[in-house]
This record gives sequence, structure tokens and C-alpha cells, in this order.
Amino acid sequence: MFFTIFLNEIKYWFGRPALYIYILIFLFIALMMSGSAAGLFDFLTVTTGSSKIVNSPLGITGLFGGLTGLIIFLYPSIIGVAVYRDYKSEMHTILYSYPFTKAEYLFAKFFSGIFIVNIIVLITGLGIALGFVLPGTNPDIVTAFDIRSYLDIYLIYILPNMLFMGAIVFGIVTFTRNISAGFITVLILLICQGFLANLFDDPERRFIAAILDPFGDSSIYYYTRYWTVSEQNELYLPIKGVVIYNRLIWGAVGIALFTTIYKLFRFSQNAFTINFNKKDSKRTTKSNFGGIVKINLPKINLNFSLKNELKSLWKLSNIDFLFIIKSWPFISIVLVGLLINLVGLFELGNIFGTATLPRTWRMLQAGSSFTLAINICTFLYAGILIHRSRISNINQLIDTTPIPNWVLLGSKFLAILKMQLVLLSLIMITGLLFQTYQGFYDYEIGHYIYELLVLNLIYFIIWAFLAFLVQTLISNPYVGLFVMVVLLIGIPLTQLAGIEQSIFKYSQGPGFSYSDMNGYGARLGPYFIYNFYWLCLGIIFYILTALFYIRGLPNNFREKLIIAKSRFNGKYPFFISIFTIIFISTGGYIYYTNNILNDRTSSKEREIETVEWEKKYKKYENYNQPRIVSVNVDVNIFPDSRDVNASGEYTMINKTTEAIDSIFLDHNSALSTFKFDKENSLVSEDTLYNFDIYKLRNHYLLEIH
Repeated sequence: MFFTIFLNEIKYWFGRPALYIYILIFLFIALMMSGSAAGLFDFLTVTTGSSKIVNSPLGITGLFGGLTGLIIFLYPSIIGVAVYRDYKSEMHTILYSYPFTKAEYLFAKFFSGIFIVNIIVLITGLGIALGFVLPGTNPDIVTAFDIRSYLDIYLIYILPNMLFMGAIVFGIVTFTRNISAGFITVLILLICQGFLANLFDDPERRFIAAILDPFGDSSIYYYTRYWTVSEQNELYLPIKGVVIYNRLIWGAVGIALFTTIYKLFRFSQNAFTINFNKKDSKRTTKSNFGGIVKINLPKINLNFSLKNELKSLWKLSNIDFLFIIKSWPFISIVLVGLLINLVGLFELGNIFGTATLPRTWRMLQAGSSFTLAINICTFLYAGILIHRSRISNINQLIDTTPIPNWVLLGSKFLAILKMQLVLLSLIMITGLLFQTYQGFYDYEIGHYIYELLVLNLIYFIIWAFLAFLVQTLISNPYVGLFVMVVLLIGIPLTQLAGIEQSIFKYSQGPGFSYSDMNGYGARLGPYFIYNFYWLCLGIIFYILTALFYIRGLPNNFREKLIIAKSRFNGKYPFFISIFTIIFISTGGYIYYTNNILNDRTSSKEREIETVEWEKKYKKYENYNQPRIVSVNVDVNIFPDSRDVNASGEYTMINKTTEAIDSIFLDHNSALSTFKFDKENSLVSEDTLYNFDIYKLRNHYLLEIH
């Protein structure tokens, strides 16, 4: 029966479009990542030139291991869902009457999921190998294909981690019958890995980190940290000592976990839940023969006014909000995020061993580590709230209610907004508690509120708009979560493909920083302009979400598209047109400011200029020049006007045995005046590269000012 169940699971996945979508996504990412590493986009961005071989064993380890780290997010929806799917379809009572053993059932379910994940992993490895040899890559930094480089990382790193992580996720989802619990487990393990790596980064504690790291990254890095470039290009992964101990320890933990799952699993068991409001159950008997009782039903006045709909919006958002904050996935993410935040607070106060005051801006700086937790909660619960009624099998009941779509959708978005406010408030609370613990009572409540609830909240709202659109278009909230995580990680990486300007990358733009000297300075203006620009696009996404938000039976994308087209009339075209015009106008203003009013130089143009500068002035490379031995500079800073002026005296001495007849001056583009105490003449002034040559009247062996 093992092979019957196993093959049935494989057949199920090969009939699912989701598998082919996963494969295409990771194949594309692998091709682009390895291709860009090998110089595929050199014609758009900086030339990839290095003494390192990009497809060396260590290079393959970083690239292949990094991409499979992203595949971990698929484990709950592939490995974890194997047993859960039988319960969800309510076929388990029939299925469990078949003559198979518990071992056959569990092993078939688990290894079928591992097999499917392996297919994605192997195709990802194929994409990496093909990406290195795509037309346009740089052959100087790519060596011949070596199968051992891929086998080493697969057998030592990827496969053991897959079995270990797969066992954990399989057990969590099987016993809780909740895919969200599997995703939260993955997130907690990844966060804990980063936490351990930072905690034991001290050279004296790296051995402990190498042993305790469940993924094995630290054990490999333990040996390769100080490899020379030549060793990085030629040596295979070190399969010895700490690496072997790490793999054996966590392999044994994985076996122990699966053994525990096997012993605890029962075909008749209920889902594992934690409930602090558990009440004693009482048996009651209802009598249906007590006679007919006359009941006077209250009179109901139907009220469909805007005021009443707004009340419904608020009350429904409260229900969804309470659902979020009471759920264990949310509590788990928050607890882990707060732990990382607290550790960051303790570490942030020490700069090279020197204690500093816990100023408010430093508390907020440490709170930036909580950003990932807020984004993950936003992406996850946007999907759960949108599909909540369908998941609970009460969607048809809710769909028949007279509440308009904008109230139902708006209440979910408002609940996400309330959740974000709570999470941002936790950063302020932890900061205040830490300041009190340190005996620092100069609280800046206004600073906390302004930065968290004004500056930072805009960023999370912009991502929430996109999350709602993605989760509405995708029927599976966990696939939607995966897509959002890929976008969150992938959008900044588009710079590797030559997309450098932030106006072309969603939710990107100039940041802000705070200083005790001049506050936020002049950086808030560009920050608000860029966020207003992306907020307009986010509102467009929300309007599209309202068009595609379906109540009723339609489930496939084609039916959603037909309904969205039928709705596209009246207010929808008007609001989309208004915000599209504002979005394009704001983007045009940003582009005009960055590219027309100011001279913008792309990284490729800067590289070309550097090459031309080298060609022009390399002939002076071996010319003797005096050495700067003394500097006395006066600098005046004007924060209000964002200005600075400086004057100084440099003492230069000829430390060679030959006389010097010329001085080469390489400076920046700021307005400057240079004077020497020796007679000279300016023989070359290059205003393009800011490189001047001064000819001395006499040859000097002594010092120059």
C-alpha cells in the first residue's frame, strides 16, 4: 500500500497547476540570479569583473543554498498538506478504513512531499547551471561545469535540511491541521537561525554556532571564512569536523522528530489546539415535546444608510481584528519578533564596546528589525481574511447577506491596518521599557508616535494594498503569501538587471534618518513624495481588488475577469483614472527632478567614465608624488541651509630620492580653490574628471604647502 499511496500523491501533484507555477518561478529566478552573477546584464549595469569564479564550489553553495532557502516556504503547502488534505476533504473516515498500516500511510505521505520538493530543487539547480552559460555571460569568471559542486551542496546541505525541516513542518501541520502553523514554524526557525548566527558571531563562540545551526550554514562558514580567493575558486566544500558533527546531530534530531510523529499519530485523533478558555462539557437532553410556545418576534427596521454601513464596517473590522490577534500564528510571529527586537536593543547600545545612551532614535533604529514580522503578518492575514469564509465553509451564508462588497472588503483592510498599528505600538512599548530599565527617562513620545505611526505606517499600508490584490487574484492564501515574499525579496534585486531608479521598483525610494543635531533634516520631503507616488498606485491596486473581489461560486480567474469587466462602470473608471493621472504626474515630476533638473549618472555610465579616466591618466601611475604628512582643516556646517564650507592646510613632503616637478590633484566637483606656497602653473584642468595637474616652477625635494 505504500507505493499505492505514494504514487497517488505524485499523480495528484502532477495534475495541479501550482506545481508547474512553482517550477517556472524558481527556474526563472535561478536563471536570472546565476546569469546576473556571471555578467548577463553587463550591458545594462556595472560589468561583473572579479578574480572569483562565480560557479566555483563555494559560489554554487551560496547560490544554490540561498535559493533552496526560499523553497522552504513551500514546505507547508507541499509536505505539510499531505495528511491535512485528507481531513480537509472529509475523506479520512473512508480512507482510514482501507487495509494499510500507519507506517505505510505516514511514510508515503511524507516522502511523496519530499519527492515533489526535490523536483523543484533539482530544476532550480538545472536553472543555475544553465544561467552561467547563457549568451552574454562573461566566460572569464565562469569555469567548466563540475557536477561534484552541485552534488556536495545537495547531499551535505540541501537534502538533510529538506528532511529535517520537512519532518518538523509535516508534524506541525498534521497535528494542528493548520497550514498557517507550518508557515509560522518555518519563519520562526529562519529567524532563530539568524538570531543564533548574530549571538555567536564572536570568534570565541563560532564553534558553538557551527554546531547549533540547524541549517548548517555556520558550520560551512566556520571553515571557509578565511579562505583566500584562490582557495574559494578551487577547493570543494570541507566535509570534515564541525560539518560532519552538525549534520549528524541535526540528522538525529530529524529522525527523532519523525519517530515522535509516528508514535503520536492516530487515525482517529482530533486536531491539536490550545485554548485557555476551556470549559467543562455538560451533557444536556433536549425535549421536543414540551408543547408549542408562542414567541413574539421583535420588529426589525431595515437600514441601508451610509451611516449604518460605516458602523457595520467598523464592527466587522473589530471581529477580524480580534480573530488576528487571538490566533497562534500571529502570537508566535510577534513573540519571536519582540525577542529579536529586545536582543537588538541590548546590542545597539554598545558601539565597539562603548556604552551609549538609549536615545529614542536608537530605540527606533533597533525596532527596524521588527519590519519583517509586520510584513509577514500583513501578507499572511490579508489572504486569510479574504478567504476566511471559504476556508470555514460559511462563504455561501455570508455571500447572501445584504452587506455591500466595499464594507466586507474594507473591514478586512481596516483590520489589517489596526494590526499594523498594534505591532508598531509594540516597538514603542519595548523602547520605553528598555529606556526605563536602563535608567533613562528622557522619553520622546512625540518622536515615537511620529516616526512609527506616520513615517513607517505609510510603508506598510503600501505593501498591504499589493497584498490584497495578490491574495484576491490567487485562491490559495499560502501561495499568495509565497508570491508576496518573492516580491518583497526580488524587487530590490532588480537592480542587478539594470533597474536602478526607485520609481520603477514598487515601494522603493529614499529613506530617512534622524540626528540629534538637526532631526530628520531635509530628507523627509523626498520620502513623502515617493510614498505619495506609491500610495497612489496602491489605491489603484485596491480599486482593482474591489473589482475582482468575488462573492458567490465563481472561483477560477476567467470567471473573476468576466465579473470584473461587468463591474467596470460608474465610479470605478473615474477613480482609477484620477489616481492613475496623479500617479503618472507624480512619477513624471520625480523623473524630471532626478534626470532633467539634476545630472543623473547610472552605474554603467559611472563605470564607463572610470574606464575612460583610467585610460587617460594611467600613464601617470608611476610618477613620484609628495605624501601628505599633516592636515589642519576648519569645517563649518550649516544644517538649516544644508550647506558646508571648509578651509585647510595640507603639508606634503617628497619622500622619494628624486625631484618632483608636477603635482597631480584629484578632487571632487565641489567649488574649490587650491593654492601652493611654491611657484607653479596650472597646465591641465579636467572639469569632467576633476583632475588637475600643476607644474612647479622649480623641482623640489623638500616639503610643499
